[in-house]
Amino acid sequence: MKNLLAILFFLPCLLLAQHDQMIEEIDDDRDYNVIQTGNNTISLQAYNNIKINGVSLKIIQNFEGSSAALSTLLRTTFTQEKPDPEAINFTSTNLVLAYGNVTSDWILYYLEFLNSNVTLNILGKTVKLGDDISLLGFGTNLKSRLIAESGERSAIFCSDLDSSYTAVRFDPITKKITKIYYLSPT
Repeated sequence: MKNLLAILFFLPCLLLAQHDQMIEEIDDDRDYNVIQTGNNTISLQAYNNIKINGVSLKIIQNFEGSSAALSTLLRTTFTQEKPDPEAINFTSTNLVLAYGNVTSDWILYYLEFLNSNVTLNILGKTVKLGDDISLLGFGTNLKSRLIAESGERSAIFCSDLDSSYTAVRFDPITKKITKIYYLSPT
């Protein structure tokens, strides 16, 4: 009887310990052993100092020139398309940029890297498509979100004073960066 009581007492403890070990093993298979879900919030100054091919994001956001001027600025040849009076798109073999006109101000809505010829510098770390996500130098402090349709993860960088964000998508198994883009929802 004592043995039966001991088994009944210790069995739930044993099952709980096995469950905790399974959860740890699942976590160990993920990015950097521990995945923190969320955004990587940085100061507005640091966010505005994000650089694309050495040019600050703030300059690119406020750009109001021609495709020739943008080509000079970002060192790649752009073509310009104006699908309607309130939108202008610049496309090259390396980058896509989309601007919209809001109350007479052109706003960068979207920017996407198309190949590894373009670099992103954030907080002094430079990466491009195909690089290992660890080059960003966040180690276990990198926060990311699961992209349901692909199984990839996106590390989202934003300022708490701005609704736009820069995202670095990566494969959680190979740790290779698969997509880099900027989005302004406003």
